[in-house]
Amino acid sequence: MQLDVTKAKTAVQHIAEATGLTLEQAAEGMLKIVNENMFGALRLVSVQKGYDPREFALMAFGGAGPLHGNALAELLGSYPVIVPPAPGLLCALGDLSADYRDEFARTYIRTVDKVEQEEMISILRALGAEAQAMLESEQLPVDRQEIQYFVDVRYYRQGYEMPLMVQPHEFEHDLTASLAQRFNEVHDRTYGFQLDSLVEIVNLRAVGIGRVTRVELPEGEPGDGDVAQARYGEQSVYRNGEWMPASPLRSRQTCAWHGCRRAGRSSPNSIAPPWCCPATPRPSIATLIC
Repeated sequence: MQLDVTKAKTAVQHIAEATGLTLEQAAEGMLKIVNENMFGALRLVSVQKGYDPREFALMAFGGAGPLHGNALAELLGSYPVIVPPAPGLLCALGDLSADYRDEFARTYIRTVDKVEQEEMISILRALGAEAQAMLESEQLPVDRQEIQYFVDVRYYRQGYEMPLMVQPHEFEHDLTASLAQRFNEVHDRTYGFQLDSLVEIVNLRAVGIGRVTRVELPEGEPGDGDVAQARYGEQSVYRNGEWMPASPLRSRQTCAWHGCRRAGRSSPNSIAPPWCCPATPRPSIATLIC
């Protein structure tokens, strides 16, 4: 797609004039608003789920995801930012790598003090047998079959529940007490509090999983850091209200294996100071603050 820079500037200039900003300030302001909206979405799946984003790397994918990756990492405190090869195709690769999966469930509403463990285990085993029969009907190799068990739990009379995985060896122990304790811990981690209330089981589930052959990505030997041969141009960058010195544009794949400061071509990725990407054995870019 051929971009029309002149028309893009004309469109942004209307916003700049309406807000009393320069063209560059208006463009950067728009980008920061987009980043803040994306930051809010990332908080929903991290902080509001009880996870500290500073303990995780950030995966940037999609057609333009890598352009926002480093800015979002600064807001989240998540390092490094990992840009996979062909990030715009990551969902398609995921579809090729997704395991075969089917679920079998039965409603089982009881507070834990009224659960008959033998009855509950019997239902779980029956659901597991259904999942096993499904996997066998699909003619999946035995070594690629797996059955997982879950119990959906909530506080008494609440409207939403949390799934807790149960291992088969737990069938031989006091499962109800374990479920109540684990649910309280998960609820506290997710929402920041526990209730002085009975714990209620809602559903019993067995999930049949058939493992598929994984997509193998190529690997290479890290280079010596000399990426002069990968340079194909340079680009000035406007960041934090000022123009930065022009930085080189380099082939993304070469940067992945040799390390560099700014990559482009096959997928756009902004690596402006103080960011850089070290060399890796895989065709991914992992950016860090240097």
